[in-house]
Amino acid sequence: MAAAACVMLHGCGGGDGGSTSTQAGPGPAPVTPAPDGGGRPDVATLAVHDITPQSGVPGTSVTISGEGFTRSTSLSWGDKPLDGVFQSATQITFVLPSTHAAADTSRALTLRREDGAEASGAQPLTIEAVPEPVALSIASASVGQLVRVRGANLQLATRIAIGDQSVAASATAADGTWLDFVVPAQAASGSVVVIDAKDRRFAVAPLEVGGTGLAVKISDVQVAQAQLHSVSGAVPSRYLRLVPGKPLLVRVRLEPGDGAQTIEPEVRLTVRNDALGTRTVAMKGPPKLGAQTVAEDDLAGSYTYELPGEWVQRGLKLDVEANEKRFPGVTARFAYEPPAGVLGGGTSIRLHLVPIQPDSGETVNLDLDTFQRNVRGLYPLSEVEFIVEPPLKQPGILLSDSLKWLGAVAELRKAGGATNSDFYFGMLPCDSCTSYAYIAGRTAVASHRWYGREDYATGGVMMHELGHNFGREHSFDDAAFPYRTTDGADRLGGPWVVNLLRGRILYDPAKQYDVMSYSYPKTVSDYTYSGAYAYLEKAVPLTQKPAARETRSADAKDAAAKSADALYIAGSIGKDGVAATLSPLLRMPIVPDTVALAPQAVVRQGDLVVEIDAAGGRFRYPVHPVGLSHGEGAAALAFELAVPPIEAIRSIRVLRDGSPLLTRDATQGAPRPLMAVRPGPGATSTDWGSYLLRDGKLTLTWDARRWPWLSVWQDGEGGLKPLAVSRTGGSLEEALRGQSVRGLVIGLSDGLNGRLERITP
Repeated sequence: MAAAACVMLHGCGGGDGGSTSTQAGPGPAPVTPAPDGGGRPDVATLAVHDITPQSGVPGTSVTISGEGFTRSTSLSWGDKPLDGVFQSATQITFVLPSTHAAADTSRALTLRREDGAEASGAQPLTIEAVPEPVALSIASASVGQLVRVRGANLQLATRIAIGDQSVAASATAADGTWLDFVVPAQAASGSVVVIDAKDRRFAVAPLEVGGTGLAVKISDVQVAQAQLHSVSGAVPSRYLRLVPGKPLLVRVRLEPGDGAQTIEPEVRLTVRNDALGTRTVAMKGPPKLGAQTVAEDDLAGSYTYELPGEWVQRGLKLDVEANEKRFPGVTARFAYEPPAGVLGGGTSIRLHLVPIQPDSGETVNLDLDTFQRNVRGLYPLSEVEFIVEPPLKQPGILLSDSLKWLGAVAELRKAGGATNSDFYFGMLPCDSCTSYAYIAGRTAVASHRWYGREDYATGGVMMHELGHNFGREHSFDDAAFPYRTTDGADRLGGPWVVNLLRGRILYDPAKQYDVMSYSYPKTVSDYTYSGAYAYLEKAVPLTQKPAARETRSADAKDAAAKSADALYIAGSIGKDGVAATLSPLLRMPIVPDTVALAPQAVVRQGDLVVEIDAAGGRFRYPVHPVGLSHGEGAAALAFELAVPPIEAIRSIRVLRDGSPLLTRDATQGAPRPLMAVRPGPGATSTDWGSYLLRDGKLTLTWDARRWPWLSVWQDGEGGLKPLAVSRTGGSLEEALRGQSVRGLVIGLSDGLNGRLERITP
């Protein structure tokens, strides 16, 4: 069980934007405790079974395995709060922080749940001390010249390497803030690396080593997964990030040395990593090269090689060698090793595409291949699995009401038992309908065309909304956005963008706009890419990808599916922050992700709480709101949570700092027909309505005067699949998902209370 995930709505008339952090926040605000009476649902015992690894260097990803975890479970290492990420009721991940200590530090790792439960690991967790180099005193040097490395804990270094050449330090400060070395005679230009006693390597910066003139000069080396970043300059690229498992283009620009006008280069690339070893390949480029400068957009005039994604992983090193064909012994070399923070962890998502089918009959026409290539090519994703869902029908919602469609897609996602890695993207069959997304959320909607152009949709507005899902604000709302110009436009800026999955198409930073702006044409800048990676690496790590194999037996899975039951609560907060609107509370056959706060619990100042008053008592649940991606005409915040089922609910309201907001629940103005729908011939009657399975279709009627809202799931070979969610009107007809129908689950709701009916045909 976990704390509720909430998301903020912004509006992107032009198109646009979770895993929940478990870090403790600022001081608590007192909240009146709920009475401690009967009726509280049972919750799992909080326990820690394993911490892997038990020790590591700063930046190491650690997985806690156990049981009873929730989204509001907090972590602390000794007395230091940690920023954990809830993955499931049995797993939480976090990254080891830097201690800046000169020796290994061990402390107890403790978990605290919102209901007061507490558990610790059996053994202390150790953060190992490492050298922390920051910079070189100079960017170029000659043989025999003194170079100083600045940083912290440098007394832990045992030697230095320039490319493949190792050298001992000539002097080291007692406090570890600097060390000196002399450039050896055999050194070539390359990355300077500090090495400690455990042979761990910590990159500093490139160092250009001077020498005699060469027939071939390496003028620039670039790497690109989505942007062309130079790695050979004295100033490292500020927003360079490399994603494991994603293809990497290596580009080398050459020029003749020794005053030559024309050369016939031979260029080789050697790549290394810890898993695959070493491989050397010939880079592709022109057979002859003149003295003219190779332009930034002239890939054909450069020497390139595209490394498969499996080479981009821990231990990555690149070595480039170039020589004139007639002088193989006179070689120019460059070595590159990604500095700390550049090559991170893998990322993985499942992207569910939901074609929206309104009452008016329009259908989605999407260039699915281009959309998929844009997502994979432009965003920092190691793996993406695309799933096309059946068309989403929700009678009564107008095609142009994008905000209601966003809510319908969010309900569909929850009803489908989505994991943290599941993103749902609703596609509207219209031109330029307003697009919305939950920021750092998992749901978005966008039009399949934008001002008559499909490319502005698949490459612009849809990428914009995904950017919001990946944690990005609008560029014009981001004070740190680096490419704003005097005319108010938010340019692409920075390096050229390249989509390796669309024929290496290039985007000029002077002619394009950042994808998180409202201007067109646009694509993903290095700033947006690195920001999205910072979120995705933490929220959807590849290591937490849903398992391909299920360890439970088929009987155990069936039993779990049959017993799953939760109350789904969703709503929004107005811009003024004083009013809340709730969707109908729905009973769903899913696992709860939030438990009630302890009666005596306090919440952080400014935090929101959902309070339910029922026959069994009064229960409070933590809410984690974020915003919506479009401002005009939309709420400021949205939230959702799934709690253990509660019977006989009398009222529900939203509190901030213990004070109630003006809360409008779904019972106010609930759609209620004048008369009940009669069952059709051959239908099976029940106390709530009737159903008929025939010719691959489900025909269903229900007493909509008693239960205005109905949801239905099909139990088949793939488990429970939602056929309809939060339907009104008293009748529906839906195509079944596959031929296997082991049963149906019917969810009925009057807006506050509901029930689940499980049917075996």
